[in-house]
Amino acid sequence: MNGPFSMPGLNHAVWMVVIGGPLLAAAALAVPKLRRFVLWLAPWTAAPAVLVALFGPHGEQSTFDAFLLGARFAADPVARVFLLFTGLLWLIAGLYATSYLRDDPRKVRFFAFFLAAMAGNLGLEAAQDMPSFYALFALMTFASYGLVLHTGSNEARRASLIYIVMAVLGEAALFAAMITLTSATNTMVFAEVNFAEVEPASRNLAMVLAMIGLGVKAGVIGIHMWLPLAHPAAPTPASAVLSGAMIKAGVIGWIRFLPVGQLDLPEAGTVVIVLGLTSAVAAVLFGISQTNPKTVLAYSSVSQMGLITIALGLGLRNADLWPAAMGAVLLYALHHSLAKGALFLGVGVAAAMPSASGPRALVRIGLLVPALALAGVPLTSGSVAKTALKGVAEAASTGWAGALEILLPLTAVGTTVIMSRFLFLVWRPKEDRGHQLPPKMMLTWAALVVLSGVAIWIWPSWLNASIVSKALEFPKMWALVWPVLVGGTLTVLVVRSPYLRRRFGEPVVPAGDLLVPLVSLGEAVLSVAKGMVERVQRTAEPFFAKVRSN
Repeated sequence: MNGPFSMPGLNHAVWMVVIGGPLLAAAALAVPKLRRFVLWLAPWTAAPAVLVALFGPHGEQSTFDAFLLGARFAADPVARVFLLFTGLLWLIAGLYATSYLRDDPRKVRFFAFFLAAMAGNLGLEAAQDMPSFYALFALMTFASYGLVLHTGSNEARRASLIYIVMAVLGEAALFAAMITLTSATNTMVFAEVNFAEVEPASRNLAMVLAMIGLGVKAGVIGIHMWLPLAHPAAPTPASAVLSGAMIKAGVIGWIRFLPVGQLDLPEAGTVVIVLGLTSAVAAVLFGISQTNPKTVLAYSSVSQMGLITIALGLGLRNADLWPAAMGAVLLYALHHSLAKGALFLGVGVAAAMPSASGPRALVRIGLLVPALALAGVPLTSGSVAKTALKGVAEAASTGWAGALEILLPLTAVGTTVIMSRFLFLVWRPKEDRGHQLPPKMMLTWAALVVLSGVAIWIWPSWLNASIVSKALEFPKMWALVWPVLVGGTLTVLVVRSPYLRRRFGEPVVPAGDLLVPLVSLGEAVLSVAKGMVERVQRTAEPFFAKVRSN
């Protein structure tokens, strides 16, 4: 299928604008006379990616021979979906940020990092070769460090340090996966990798490294700890793109680096499914006791990414199931990106809204829409995404079909509970400090709320029509409704219980969860090592004193 941009020379220009435009704008911020114009222009540099997703050179590959041994970019079906929701979120978050940071003396630095991270995020989604993907993935990773560190507070410094340490370890694993695959296949182009010809030992090593390297970004349980620390520390528009857009870089990386659709790998698929289920459940348990709404949303992202991981695992188990599984992954990624972005931006709107303001009720309703979508309430985008995921689970092998039929509704119960916790925290009355909400913040957030509710319905050509029809069938709708009712009932019981209400007054699990005992263990080891060194020094001091005297 060709779009209106389908001319060879024009294709090259398109990708130069999509990727180079944000980078050029970031560089232009160094010129004081241009800053006012560039700050206005910055959000709109994401618009070309949206246009390419809708009208661009679909599937036509552009090669840049002078860049990284021949960089290749194309708007293939996977890239189109990712470019659409990623471009939309960067555009809306950028417009929101121009008002959110209007009085911030560091806003020029913020937008420099924001634009660089955007370029990396958009570019890696269209990259068709490993070096280009890796280079742009690294650009996004290191530019995001500046977004997390933005305020310079102790919280931001700690969160950014943990983020960059984990990110660098992930980058190292991904680089090793790339080298392993390239050595085994003698190609750096994703479409040319034939996993059937790769020795099992090399294939398994590459898969493990890719799962770890990309799993750091995707928030896989066990290597997710940077998320609940970075999101509260970063400015709200940065949190929106971190959770809504950049976290999905791990997902598209898995699609590119793993042998989905090529081989049946039951054991590997089972491991990935178990990781996804563990992420979906454990993140809810960690998140419901948090007192910062952005931390709750971070744990919710880990949980929702677990559901996407389940679809990936089902596709790994059975290659014939991958087309349906990939459809579920794309739908869920689109749905989650817009809904979670709306929730994060809504936190900033709610904080800036005077408590006595009349529109505050509208803000509460606006926050409820994406929250219900994440829970999978019928007629929302989440209901279509969850129906697609359940359809893949039903087509899986008998054992997993039965298990997931029970477990997936339980994850929906968990989503309802954690969303209820978030709404409770963001809705509760706050001291009115005379804030005045900038109209642009309200309008951009409202636009994202609407998109989060209708995005899946207004691009039906990208969907399997049967998924939409199934989502509207009464049995499917009831299967989506009862977990929400159960989750809501559990929440009400907690709110009505004085004991549980007191227990949830402070975090039971600190943000960063598994990282806390690891840091404590590291501090204990360092303390013991320091004591041993001091003891050796005290023991050896008389000997060295005698040597010096002689």
